[in-house]
Amino acid sequence: MKTTIKLFAALFAVLLFVRCHRVEEGRSNFTNLVYLQNAATDNTVALTFKSKDSVSLQTIQAALAQPAGNDVQLTYAADTSLVAWYRKAYGIECRPLADSLYVLERNEDVILAGDVRSTSVTLKLHKLNTMTRNVRYLLPITISEARGMGVMQGARTIFYLLNQGATINTVPYMGENYLKMPSMATSAAVQGLTQVTFETLIHPRAWKSISSIMGVEDYFLVRVGDTFPQDQMHLAYNNGNSAGPKLEAGKWQHLAITLDLPTRQLKWYIDGALKQTTTVSLSAATYPSLNLGANSKNTNKFFIGYSYDASRWFDGEMCEVRIWNVVRTQQEIADNFYEIDPATPGLVGYWKCDEGVGSAIRDHSPSGNNATSDKALTWVKVSLPATE
Repeated sequence: MKTTIKLFAALFAVLLFVRCHRVEEGRSNFTNLVYLQNAATDNTVALTFKSKDSVSLQTIQAALAQPAGNDVQLTYAADTSLVAWYRKAYGIECRPLADSLYVLERNEDVILAGDVRSTSVTLKLHKLNTMTRNVRYLLPITISEARGMGVMQGARTIFYLLNQGATINTVPYMGENYLKMPSMATSAAVQGLTQVTFETLIHPRAWKSISSIMGVEDYFLVRVGDTFPQDQMHLAYNNGNSAGPKLEAGKWQHLAITLDLPTRQLKWYIDGALKQTTTVSLSAATYPSLNLGANSKNTNKFFIGYSYDASRWFDGEMCEVRIWNVVRTQQEIADNFYEIDPATPGLVGYWKCDEGVGSAIRDHSPSGNNATSDKALTWVKVSLPATE
């Protein structure tokens, strides 16, 4: 009997608690507060930019859990005094982002009566390429004032954590391997060229008797060694060779060669510096134009890291391989070592070689002459451009 009475007493207490705490329809049992929507689940927005990135636009928007009966007027501000707190709270070393690197479109916002989202404000981050590589910068944007509503303290501030990282993070090792592009044999994009530019970033590990870079054997081929010193480049063509400058082993270098066929003027660039200008003796009969696909004088194909036979592989890493149907200027070459917009006029072949897995290499140019490696590729992690 006593047990039954206790059971009924407990049940009555539960019912009384539920009745006292039941939320009436149209009402809420929590306080409606304004907060930054971006900071609702994670108040850090981590942004990593490449070395060529200059501008980034970020949207800041405030929110309410439910509509309010009045306008909520908001003021935003950058609060660099929070940087020290952030370092201590999260254990992340960072420095305040300079005032010159950001602009708030405006510092005021509003959530209109009956709405749950503000009209939003744009934060412009600019001149990002002036940031020091591998240094983290912090920009806290906070609700400094809210008129007509309280503020949720845990989501009052967004912390923009900025870092300028590497443009290139992975590359293939080309040792005892090469890239082939079967569709180039019939690709109109690489036929009938009167001007051409070859470009690539290379990291020779060591030199062999012959190290192939790119081109068509016995027609138009850039390689190192052969009848020249093992570290000396040259252009091999149908009726001769044209010597180029020397390269260094154990070091990343950007190589570019340009040829203007009407004048036969050949230029060699290393790291954007003009190293040599030569007039090459290309016969008019064989070279009325340059055909890197099918041509009547040569049945060999275009390869990267291969010429004549598989023993002439390139011992090192290679990426950013490009072919142009124009003569690139020295400034254009020097400004674009690590990446290029695939829509840039004149680009007819662009193998970034940054896939990181597999044996398929995409041609990012409009030509679409995708490559595959002869054997499984070994992928190497890098950080380019390298820091000083």
